[in-house]
Amino acid sequence: MGIVLLVLAANYTIHMVYELQFSHPERAIFINLSTCYLAAWLSSSALTLLLDRGYLIRRRFVMHILRREIFTVVSGGILLGLLTGISKIIGLLAMVAGSLYMRFCRHIDLSGIIVGHPCGR
Repeated sequence: MGIVLLVLAANYTIHMVYELQFSHPERAIFINLSTCYLAAWLSSSALTLLLDRGYLIRRRFVMHILRREIFTVVSGGILLGLLTGISKIIGLLAMVAGSLYMRFCRHIDLSGIIVGHPCGR
C-alpha cells in the first residue's frame, strides 16, 4: 500500500510542478490513466494478499505488468494517433470503458476459475 501512495504522490507531483493539465491535457490524461491502472492493481493485490498468502505468484505478477504495458501502449496510441475531433473523444471513452472492464469484470484467475465476479457471471 505504501507503493500505491508513492505512485499517486509522483503523479500529483508531476501534475503540480509541470502543470500538464493546462499545457498538454492529453499527456495529463495519459499519465492519470496509466498511474491509476497501476495503483488500482497494486491496492487490490495488497488487499487480496491479506486474505490469501499464495495469491501473488510470479506468473500473475508478470501478466499484470504485461497488461499494464499493453494498456499504456494502446492508450498512448489513442491519445497521440487521434489528434482532434469526435474520434478522440470516442477513443478516450473507449480507454475508460476498457479500464473499468478490466478492473471490475475481468477477475479471472490464471487457472480459468472465475474469482469473485461482480458482473454476475
